[in-house]
Amino acid sequence: MRLKVLIREIALFFLGPRWVDLDAKPYAISNMAVKEHRRDGFYRFRNKKVSLFISEKQKGGGVGGPELMQELADKPVLNANLLDHLLDHSRFIPNTWKGKYIYFWGTIYESPNGVLWVRYLYWEYGKWFCSWQPFTQDFYAVNEILIAA
Repeated sequence: MRLKVLIREIALFFLGPRWVDLDAKPYAISNMAVKEHRRDGFYRFRNKKVSLFISEKQKGGGVGGPELMQELADKPVLNANLLDHLLDHSRFIPNTWKGKYIYFWGTIYESPNGVLWVRYLYWEYGKWFCSWQPFTQDFYAVNEILIAA
């Protein structure tokens, strides 16, 4: 197992900061567990097209997390490894994303009380940040989902 991790780290070193390993174990804070993590190998963010998805239900007044998760089951959503990579290399984040909330539904977390959470990227005070939203809150048209195009 250690050899596999070492090989991935060496590959990413030589490939450069435009590449991210979407198969790697995602970041999780101590009281959150990774419930679901969609793997997608090595991903070159600048060369692959991405788009921002908003469901019709989001546009119509909001949709609950579990229902939106079902709707996204067949969509190529990107995971939180890309979110963390973009925070580390913010020069790759498109300026057009400023003022938006970009969600990374490829990684779902679970709190100790069983509530599911998804992480998102946003611009504030001249800097990029990430935060978490629980499935107990509705998702609206301002909550855009990053998918591979």
